[in-house]
Amino acid sequence: MNLKGLRLPIIVIIFLVSLSLLLGGQWIYQKKHVQGNLIEQLNNIDGVYSSIIDKSNKHTQIKIHLGEVNDLRHVYMQVTSVAAAHLKSEEFTLEIVDQPNQQLKSLWEVSHLSIYQSLAQAQFDEIDRKISIEAKKHDNIKYKVQMDWDNIYVQLHAEGDYLYRIIPRLPTNQPDIYLAQRGEKK
Repeated sequence: MNLKGLRLPIIVIIFLVSLSLLLGGQWIYQKKHVQGNLIEQLNNIDGVYSSIIDKSNKHTQIKIHLGEVNDLRHVYMQVTSVAAAHLKSEEFTLEIVDQPNQQLKSLWEVSHLSIYQSLAQAQFDEIDRKISIEAKKHDNIKYKVQMDWDNIYVQLHAEGDYLYRIIPRLPTNQPDIYLAQRGEKK
C-alpha cells in the first residue's frame, strides 16, 4: 500500500525496529549500568557477601546475604544509605539473609513474643533483658540488641551461625494512632 509515495509496511517495520532498539538499549542500560553499579557498591560493604536486585514495576526488592557481622545496625544503615542514594526516589524493600542454626531459631521463637510485647508497651530495656535471660541458658550463644529511631536490631550468634532480625519500632501497616487521636489523616 502506498500513501503519497510512501510504503506503509516499510514505515511500520522501520518504526518497530527503532522502537525495539530503543527499548532494548534502555533495558541493557538499566540492567548492566544502574543495577550493576548498585550491586557492586552493596557488595563492597563489610559484611555483605552478595546482593540480588529484583525490579518489578516501580518497586525494587534488594536481597542482601550477610556474613557474621559485629554491628548489624551499622551494616543496615550503610546498605540503606547506598540503596537510597542510588535509587533516589524509587521505592525499595530490603531483605536480610542470615544463616541461623536450629538453636538460634529456637531461641528466637521463645523470645520474639515477649520482644514484640515490650516494643508495644515501649519498654525497650526489657527487650535486652528478655533476650539475655534466654541466651544465658546456652553457653555458646552471644547476642546484641541495638535500637535507633526506626528499628530494633537483634543479633544472635552461635558457633559460626547467626540470626539477624530488624524490627520496625512503629508498625508500617497500621494507622498512626497519634494522628488519629488528633483527627488527622496520614
